[in-house]
Amino acid sequence: MNKTLLIEILLDPNSSDSEKDDAVIHLGNNFEDERTIDLLIQVSNNMEFDGMIAASCGESLGQIWLRKRESTLKSYSGLKGVL
Repeated sequence: MNKTLLIEILLDPNSSDSEKDDAVIHLGNNFEDERTIDLLIQVSNNMEFDGMIAASCGESLGQIWLRKRESTLKSYSGLKGVL
């Protein structure tokens, strides 16, 4: 699926939570550029998104970092956890 379309689905307030979650999963499985990483961090930290979506962002980021065999402390420390 097209990255631009996935981002549009994710950021569209009219998309369902399940559509947004699917978009996050597809982004994590298919893209590993810095723009995608930054977007997933931003979405995971945005309290307007459902907790399921934030969790999927974390999983997608983990998959990206494993594939790339790298993660930056700056990116990792930018994530907020659920308390």
